[in-house]
Amino acid sequence: MAFKYAKTGPFILEKIITNDPTYLKLEFNDLNKVTNQKNIRQLSKGGRWPESFAIFLEEKANELLGKEVYVITSQTTREWDTTQWLSDIEPKKIGDIKDGPVSKIPAADGTLNLADTLAFCKQNLIDFSLAKNDLPEEEEFLDFGQNLAKNFEQSWRSNKTSRNISDDVKRIRVLGPNNLSKRNGYRVIIWKAYEYEGINYFIVLKVDKKLEDESYPSNQEIKEATAQIEELKPNYSKEFLKKILDEVLNKMNEDEGEIGSPLPETTNNDESVRIYLNCPFAEKDECKSLGGKWDNDQRKWYISENMNKEKFQKWLD
Repeated sequence: MAFKYAKTGPFILEKIITNDPTYLKLEFNDLNKVTNQKNIRQLSKGGRWPESFAIFLEEKANELLGKEVYVITSQTTREWDTTQWLSDIEPKKIGDIKDGPVSKIPAADGTLNLADTLAFCKQNLIDFSLAKNDLPEEEEFLDFGQNLAKNFEQSWRSNKTSRNISDDVKRIRVLGPNNLSKRNGYRVIIWKAYEYEGINYFIVLKVDKKLEDESYPSNQEIKEATAQIEELKPNYSKEFLKKILDEVLNKMNEDEGEIGSPLPETTNNDESVRIYLNCPFAEKDECKSLGGKWDNDQRKWYISENMNKEKFQKWLD
């Protein structure tokens, strides 16, 4: 099944309503256009949804109360109203540009929202929307975006993990699913489309998982990538890209020069000692539903010392 989600916001999470036996309800500061009242979005505490989903969301909401968050609403089974329902929330991060003009700009694929497929790695912005053609499964596509944000800088600059195709196009290696090594991970053809005041703008052209295949990309694939660039160039004029990078530079100045990655899970520096889990990629949703958390630096799931370890026993061995 391909999982689909709608992301709206950011909104300020103002209240957590737990006294309803059927739904966990969260109140936000945005106003409903019909009632002119603040929107209260809800998640079922049972039924088709495991009760643990609501428990996990309540824990997260307590940490984010009073802060700006994005609302995630599942669209997998049908088009759920994003002002009434939610399945998750995520914090607005430093350097986040999703609420600015970039949110109105289409990505390289011509349909996706650029803000949803833009990875940040130091002074680099990477549009990975075209990777959807090669990674149609939602989970793998988002995992690729995470790995791209984490590994891009090193992969682009290292002679061991990159191969020059032209002056502004390279093949690079990026960690694969479940932390596969770069050598056994993704092969990515990427175009450096523009550079402006120290900020670089890249577009992923093609992603492949030809394990240990040093001949990738083939001459035919290079030819196809070149044709792709020629097709994209009219849509990526200097004026267009300058608009994007101007906004990013403004955000960087506001946030004292820091750009945050758009995809990692949030962490809490005040929590107790972390216990790391041996949780495989295929079981990450189960781990998350039980209350496990993701450490993006360690690339591992973990629980805090004061949590019930019995629920996570199979990943503690």
